[in-house]
Amino acid sequence: MTVLDDGEWTVIALFQKTLALGIVGISLAACSPEAYTPEKAIAAAAADPTGVVGKFEMTVQRVGRQNNMVYLDSADNYRDPKTLIIAIHESTVNDLLQGTSQTAEQYFMHRHVQASGLAKRVLIARLKADGTIGSTYYQTQVFIGGVEDIKILPSD
Repeated sequence: MTVLDDGEWTVIALFQKTLALGIVGISLAACSPEAYTPEKAIAAAAADPTGVVGKFEMTVQRVGRQNNMVYLDSADNYRDPKTLIIAIHESTVNDLLQGTSQTAEQYFMHRHVQASGLAKRVLIARLKADGTIGSTYYQTQVFIGGVEDIKILPSD
């Protein structure tokens, strides 16, 4: 039996992620052209545990960062169950910001965005000071594949 090292597992995980995002991209061609609002996206993701593929529109009220991810939130409180969150890998954000002097916060804050991807309910566990799991709550996050999956829309 062959045992894989951490680097090999990382390659496998990246392949699986790329494959999954490719499937999401293909599925987007079959979805409705109407974009989901945060309220509709959250309701649709709650109704389907596998998630919902589509286009999602919102105005960014908060930008957060954690573990190589940038999160665009539709409300100031990311723990509010009515908040839709667009999850973007930091490398994708760097690609978007290439050639500008703006930070992610400057680029996205208070802008109306459209993201194409998979919206899914994600269970979030809050850690206590001793490292054990405390309370849990759900967020609805939209996972995108790359720079082609997020657009800044014109202001109304």
